[in-house]
Amino acid sequence: NDAGFVVAGMLLVSPAWWVSRIPEFRVFTNNIDEKAMRIINQACGALVMACGLVVLVHLANKFW
Repeated sequence: NDAGFVVAGMLLVSPAWWVSRIPEFRVFTNNIDEKAMRIINQACGALVMACGLVVLVHLANKFW
């Protein structure tokens, strides 16, 4: 099943890619103060919430 291979690949490769990037991100986070990190985290959270709302609205429009 091709879809199974895609899902398995994503489950294996995606975490490996992020783990390999951790040392690079530490360079940036060591230079950012706590207030700036909080703002970045809140902006990213708002972006994730907005994407979720877009998906929910799309699904609601599809079924109603």
